[in-house]
Amino acid sequence: MADTGIVVAQGLAALMFSWLVVTDVTERRIPNVTIVVLLILSVLLVPFSLMNVLVSIACLILGLAAYAKGWLGAGDSKLLAVCLYAAQDHWPECLLVTALSGGVLSLAYLARNRLLLAWKPAYPAVRTVPYGVAITLGALMSTPLILFP
Repeated sequence: MADTGIVVAQGLAALMFSWLVVTDVTERRIPNVTIVVLLILSVLLVPFSLMNVLVSIACLILGLAAYAKGWLGAGDSKLLAVCLYAAQDHWPECLLVTALSGGVLSLAYLARNRLLLAWKPAYPAVRTVPYGVAITLGALMSTPLILFP
């Protein structure tokens, strides 16, 4: 049987991921409070590893550079850095699943835009992709903190 604290942490993480996915899809923003809560849970429950910290910092720096170019949202960058820390040694899997699911999501939005353009030319095309959804999928598939024992 799982420890009550772990179950509560997993429930809180699930709540935060659910909230950020909904706001990312509907408003194209990721609330900072969700990232802070996930960071606190990760720091409290994941054993410290200098490698994990370095991977997260590198991801954050590259993500913020991508944000400066307009390629990625700042919330996406912060969320991915936190998820890579929480993924521990599984960070390559987290990145891979995030990239693959992000590609599928991008193709889905591209197809949606093409279909809407054909059916309703006056309907505005969506120019951004809620990449927080892809990051969440990557975290769910690779992060031991989130996976149920």
